[in-house]
Amino acid sequence: MSTRPGVNPNFEISAFPPRDQRAIRRFAQHFYITRAATAVQVGNSNYRSFLMRPTDDVSAVLNVEREILVLFADYETFEARTLHAFDLIFQQFDDVRVDPSFRMLISGDSNIENHIKHRNYPLDARNRLGHYCGQERPQCQPNLQSASSSNSSLRMTLA
Repeated sequence: MSTRPGVNPNFEISAFPPRDQRAIRRFAQHFYITRAATAVQVGNSNYRSFLMRPTDDVSAVLNVEREILVLFADYETFEARTLHAFDLIFQQFDDVRVDPSFRMLISGDSNIENHIKHRNYPLDARNRLGHYCGQERPQCQPNLQSASSSNSSLRMTLA
């Protein structure tokens, strides 16, 4: 069965802040937004997230067929606890429809790519971690082809 872009009618987009809603709508142009996860708190940091399924074309480019977890981290500096937030949210979904090897991070850190690539995180935490750069960061450009390499990150913009 083919996957078309859009938003599941049961997905409550209004539960997300306006900035997150804009990002979700942008993703919905290329993915099917399926469901939200319960927000998690790690230390003093709060994280919101949702799941999305790639359309057929995007699935071929990213080499992923199952749902992808997208995590919002509003903080200006990336912290290792963000990776722990991913783990906590994955625990909410004990079904095989979610791909644990591919995750996307929407970060407020303008230097997120370097933080992910150059810190000594376990290789599985760095592999195939996509990140998102918002409109306020014009240096970020879409780069879907880099996602096919296991040590690269995926960059997307709202533009």
